[in-house]
Amino acid sequence: MKVVFYHADATPLWDAPPGFYQRVAAQLRENCRVYGFKSVHLTMPGHVPMGEETIEFPGLDPRHVVYNREVCFARYLRDAPPGDYLFSEPDAIIMAPFPKLKTDCAMLYRDFSGPHLSPCLRLARPAAAPLFESIRARMEGMSDELKCWHGDSLAFQSLWEELGAPVQLGKFVREGVSIELRRWQHYTKGPFVVHWKGAKKIAMLDRVP
Repeated sequence: MKVVFYHADATPLWDAPPGFYQRVAAQLRENCRVYGFKSVHLTMPGHVPMGEETIEFPGLDPRHVVYNREVCFARYLRDAPPGDYLFSEPDAIIMAPFPKLKTDCAMLYRDFSGPHLSPCLRLARPAAAPLFESIRARMEGMSDELKCWHGDSLAFQSLWEELGAPVQLGKFVREGVSIELRRWQHYTKGPFVVHWKGAKKIAMLDRVP
């Protein structure tokens, strides 16, 4: 499995200490090695490489942080060889082996608030590329402000509604892609993955070598 993340130091969205994401990415690389995974960093040209493999995608507007992520994820998966891929954030850490894919894609369902499908993490095989393209396409006509932040939440919420607004975990099909919904808490708060959000990311510095 490869762990794929997008990051570019282009538009600061919070007051991160200098070099914070480089240190976090170093932790992620080591974390992936523990489980036999390879980290893949998707970014804009000229960025400092942060994964075991780094791929540059030209033509991106540096302001459009969440939109760029979806553009890069979709392009990467479209051309990816057969296999399972974890699309994540650099500030997420794998804590334990998680169930393998039995569908084309696994997404996270959050029951207590919207967006009920979370953009922060998803498992996928190349067969899920049409779904990733659909998510990117939902954001194309959004404002610059939404492409920078929050537009991904709107896109994922609209996908949840098109799945029939499910309120339970299960399996669904959209864009010809089979989708399994998994519990959001298990991939943001453990036991499988912990994701540091907002100002809590600073706490990760204590865990970084």
